[in-house]
Amino acid sequence: MCAACKTFEKQTDQIEHVLKTRLSEEGKPDLTDFKSETTSKLSP
Repeated sequence: MCAACKTFEKQTDQIEHVLKTRLSEEGKPDLTDFKSETTSKLSP
């Protein structure tokens, strides 16, 4: 793999680890606000 791919893989692994850790600690998050904020930002 090239250096950029190795860096990407490492960062992806770290992000995945953090997300799994937080989800196991907090349970399933309420994404209602996130969904509405994201939708409003994507709307023209």
